[in-house]
Amino acid sequence: MPHPRITDMVRVPRLVTLPDYQGLGLAFILQAKIAAAFKGVGRRLRCYPAHPSFIRSFQRSPDWRQEKEAGRFSTLVGDKTTTPALCKQRPCAVFEWCGAAMDRDEALALLEWPRMAKPPAKPKIPTKRRRRRD
Repeated sequence: MPHPRITDMVRVPRLVTLPDYQGLGLAFILQAKIAAAFKGVGRRLRCYPAHPSFIRSFQRSPDWRQEKEAGRFSTLVGDKTTTPALCKQRPCAVFEWCGAAMDRDEALALLEWPRMAKPPAKPKIPTKRRRRRD
């Protein structure tokens, strides 16, 4: 998801793994690969884990920098906040990728650039036309 105010940042507010694949480290590896790809095309990536063991995995990794501790909520409200809505309800930590960037051509192929880099266009909501009464 694009960040609401910072144009070069992408955020991953929630990561879900099927029960059969939990505990193998696949989600952590996938997120690191995607973060390296975004860094390869000049974007920053932040993630917002809430599960304690997932947070510890990020803390142990030298490739992730912790920006906010879990359980600390933003005091900013409304248009001033940059914290995703999910983190207002969960005790999320915030981590930003500081590891190596992927090769630009490989990153572009992985992300199917520019489709993944730009937010999807907002759908136009059709408006009802009023009939003129004569």
